[in-house]
Amino acid sequence: RTMRSRWAVLVAVAAALALAAVARAQFANYEEGSDGLLVGEDDDDDELGERQTREAKFTGSQQAQAGAVVLGEDEDEDEENEGKTAPQEVKEEEAEDEDEEGEFDADEFEGFRPKKQAKQDQKAGAAKAPPRPVRPRFTSMEIAFISFLAFYIVFFFLGKRANDAIAEKFEKEFRPLLEKNFALVGDPRANSFYTRESFAAFSVSTTGRVNCQGARFLLNLRKRHDLFSWVASLFFDTPDTLTIDVLVRDIMPPIVFAVCHTKEEKNMREMTDIVSFTSAVKGTKIGLPETLCVLYENYELCETFLHQEAVRALSANQDLVMQMHLTDQNSIFASHKNIVRFVFKIPEDVSRLQKLIKLSLAWVDAISRLTLSKTAEAKNQAARVKADIEERKKAASEAGVSQKEEKPLSPAERARKEEKERRKALRPKMKVFKN
Repeated sequence: RTMRSRWAVLVAVAAALALAAVARAQFANYEEGSDGLLVGEDDDDDELGERQTREAKFTGSQQAQAGAVVLGEDEDEDEENEGKTAPQEVKEEEAEDEDEEGEFDADEFEGFRPKKQAKQDQKAGAAKAPPRPVRPRFTSMEIAFISFLAFYIVFFFLGKRANDAIAEKFEKEFRPLLEKNFALVGDPRANSFYTRESFAAFSVSTTGRVNCQGARFLLNLRKRHDLFSWVASLFFDTPDTLTIDVLVRDIMPPIVFAVCHTKEEKNMREMTDIVSFTSAVKGTKIGLPETLCVLYENYELCETFLHQEAVRALSANQDLVMQMHLTDQNSIFASHKNIVRFVFKIPEDVSRLQKLIKLSLAWVDAISRLTLSKTAEAKNQAARVKADIEERKKAASEAGVSQKEEKPLSPAERARKEEKERRKALRPKMKVFKN
């Protein structure tokens, strides 16, 4: 899973860098030049100048051809006037050439302009043309923001897809097992196996099984779709977990029993029922690995729940066990006291949870068959009575009521007390006058 996350990050980073490079290349042509104009505008002006130069050259060649025709006519005139002297002919030819350069027949050379007129038209057009608006440029901060936004969006979809893949893998692996043990699995109205609580939480509701009212399988996955949560998970260990809550019927005897990882013992000690009724023992004394801890109210519970098959399953998957808690003094759900909760880590190979889930369902069935000895049951009941008295005293002290216990009164004494309180209430109060 770690390798997939790293590949996802690399793909997202590559996409963001590619987007930034494309944006930078797109707006590189619009950087400001030395004259204050944009580079793109200078290129357009150069193309216009080249086009006008080619037009002017073509006009000059046409004028030269026209001059050649005029010279041919002049030669015929020279033959008729042979008496003229050579210097005069040369002067006349030079004058005619100057006239041909300054003037031409508009009808004969239609569509062409002399070089001077073309330059004047070019200057006039440049003066009349409106200035082009300066195109906007993206700053480095804007490019960085766009790149981060694209990276976050890509990361979101990759993380969401990874969590969906884990949920689908869980469904494929455990749907047959749950359908075998429960009559109703999933949401029949939506025709789906699990219900999406969020992008990182999926729940499966099951009902229809002996010895329990129902069970809920909750998959709490890491928030892979959230970039900031993913960065925080690099520094704090937040594994994917499977929480199984089973509501047991009233057949459950007065017991409190738990098996947890040594790292979770401190959290377990914060629960009221664990503090009031249990004692801790290391797992090595019962045959479990040293990474597991047992909290029990009576040692008879260890013999009932930690049989050989259970010890083998817990020892083989000790790294996945977080807590396994059985109690009739539940403080999680106010409407139900008898509850069994199992919390396991979700490994890369989800099939490893098969034995643990089967063990959890076996413990639910074992509760219905559990029969404590009279001594153990009496001890458990006495402990609950004592805890109830302490809880009432604590509530009374918080309300400001005296903690002294009142003696029971006979009917005659209770009647005299009520009559005395009634007369006291009817007694008129004296008014105090101040001078």
